[in-house]
Amino acid sequence: THTEAMERVAALGVPVLPTFIDAEPHYLGRADWIRLMGLMTGKGREADALGAEITANVARLKQQAAAQPRTRLLWA
Repeated sequence: THTEAMERVAALGVPVLPTFIDAEPHYLGRADWIRLMGLMTGKGREADALGAEITANVARLKQQAAAQPRTRLLWA
């Protein structure tokens, strides 16, 4: 639905790169998009640091969740 806008912006000489971040199948995929955008905008170091922070936080949360006792429940 945005192709007309992209064509107008491209006609003005503005580089256009369509992205499909919302279609990422894995939740950590967005961290990789941050890294890619950082590389494309000259902020690769900052984007890598943020991506590493996100990945570390996910690992920490997974570890905390794994340490929790299992609870039986019924979802209906």
